[in-house]
Amino acid sequence: MDEARRAPAGSEPYERLGELYDRWCESVDEDLPFYREHCRGADGTVVELGCGSGRIAVPLALDGHQLTGLDGSPRMLELCRERARVAGVEDRITLVLGDLRDPPPLGPAARVVAPFRPYLHLSGDDERIAALRGACGLLADDGLLAFDVFEPSIGDVRHTDGRWIERENDIWERARWDWRGRTIELSVRSHGHLVTMQLEWRSAADWRALCVRAGLEITAVYAGFGGDPSNGWPGDHVFVCRRAR
Repeated sequence: MDEARRAPAGSEPYERLGELYDRWCESVDEDLPFYREHCRGADGTVVELGCGSGRIAVPLALDGHQLTGLDGSPRMLELCRERARVAGVEDRITLVLGDLRDPPPLGPAARVVAPFRPYLHLSGDDERIAALRGACGLLADDGLLAFDVFEPSIGDVRHTDGRWIERENDIWERARWDWRGRTIELSVRSHGHLVTMQLEWRSAADWRALCVRAGLEITAVYAGFGGDPSNGWPGDHVFVCRRAR
């Protein structure tokens, strides 16, 4: 596996989370079948943007794909490397330290995926468009990009704002929502270890417009990972795109 030398700015929360990250995300599995199916039959490399500790990357490699994983956190890449080693697929995964706002030339890729909302870490439309253009530039002529984002409902905000909620055993999470600014201050706490990160959300309609501005043609938008078409309501939005023709 290969790794670049420098991490981009903004990766600090994941460096600080370290091994806590996998415990924090232990119950997150609803997206895995979608991304495995999306990559099924792909004739060429799969690139994952924001591969983290390998929760998606390693199963894709186990499915037989050659995968390149990009992440801004050296610690996350270490965890991914170890997960791949234990699974016996280290020869199918190349790891690169880099910035999804300006990814290095990792393509051409048959599939580019960005699972678990990495684009919510971007700040402002300029960064969002840059990241989408970067992903577009990695695609082979017939390649497809899939990514998921989240838009809260007013109920989500009212029920969770400022409250510490136990997400996993002994791992607590608190969201402080700014409805007008559409930002989230998300904190994770366990046994005195506290990590805080900033996120931004946009509506499905906003993401549609951003994709077009980035040179992407949207082929499908789903309401979550079950394959139901998006109805524009808040929740998980899953986009599948190709390079505009």
